[in-house]
Amino acid sequence: MYYSKRKTVKVHLGDPMTLDCRTSRPDIKVNLLINQKQVSRLQYKFDPRVGVIVEDLKGFPNQTQIKEITCLTNYSAYDKLTFKLTYCK
Repeated sequence: MYYSKRKTVKVHLGDPMTLDCRTSRPDIKVNLLINQKQVSRLQYKFDPRVGVIVEDLKGFPNQTQIKEITCLTNYSAYDKLTFKLTYCK
């Protein structure tokens, strides 16, 4: 994972969403920020080969208010990816 400009992700409420926050080492931990606030690990899964898997945004309060999700690592403060969400009907 590395720092880059924001990527856009299309979101269908009720469908799973995968964010490409893969890491090259399995010992690196990834945390999420939603609208720049820390998120509980219970609300998403992380697989270093796949990325972050959010089963359903309905588990997040005010899900349609989510404008961006940032993946951060415990390896480097510069190691982050930000995704801008667009909602589909």
